[in-house]
Amino acid sequence: MTSATVHLVISALGPDRPGLVDALSEFILAAGGNIEESRMAVLGGEFGVLLLTSGSEAAAAKIEGELGDMACRAGLVALVKRTSAPGARPRSEALPYTLTA
Repeated sequence: MTSATVHLVISALGPDRPGLVDALSEFILAAGGNIEESRMAVLGGEFGVLLLTSGSEAAAAKIEGELGDMACRAGLVALVKRTSAPGARPRSEALPYTLTA
């Protein structure tokens, strides 16, 4: 029997410095998770990241249980929330578009 894939959204914010993306990526990989999507930005001197991750129930539980300690060691403030799989939510009738400035 195969276990269902669990999806998590992780958001993290902290002073911008080299190595933050590597630290987050290594943490998720070590927990048995995968990064499905990411968005990152530097605003002022702060680095912000949103990650959509996936993994087994055990991987999700490990990420949820240990993210706070990892973030503290990395100098980040982090939140994690379970979410649905991409495409699981019905799309609205809105037209998709891309805005480039």
